[in-house]
Amino acid sequence: MTCRRTRRLAGRSRAFTLIEVIIALAIIAIIFVALIPLAAPSLSERRLRHAMDDIVAFVRSHRLAAESAGSEVFIQCHSDGLMVNQKSLAGRVEMPDVRMSIRFPGGKMERAHGQVWRILPCGVVLPATVRLEDGGSWLEVDVDPLTGDILEERYSL
Repeated sequence: MTCRRTRRLAGRSRAFTLIEVIIALAIIAIIFVALIPLAAPSLSERRLRHAMDDIVAFVRSHRLAAESAGSEVFIQCHSDGLMVNQKSLAGRVEMPDVRMSIRFPGGKMERAHGQVWRILPCGVVLPATVRLEDGGSWLEVDVDPLTGDILEERYSL
């Protein structure tokens, strides 16, 4: 035979007390706060990689357009993105959160401010190195002249 007092105590032992819930929430909060510095660089990296993917896609699409039209395409490089403004083609890639620099063969790395990136009628892209910066992080790629893809990548994230 079980007495009533034993049944009541057994029922209470299954629930969490307020202090246990507070301690569990405090542990979760401490872990969350400790992980925030680890997530910040990944946000910057994501922003840089997304912008670089946009640039590569833009160059590749205009490379194909130059090849199919059989005429040169000129991409203007600006600090906030890339732009094509020709009779048969138009397009723009904006990158407001990152700074872009570009280096062509024989030149030096300089902020994008109106340089022209040339794509030949045969689809060959003038080789270039593109550097994107976001705060203290940067991503730099060499663009493959034959495909318009990333040939080599360097970064500090």
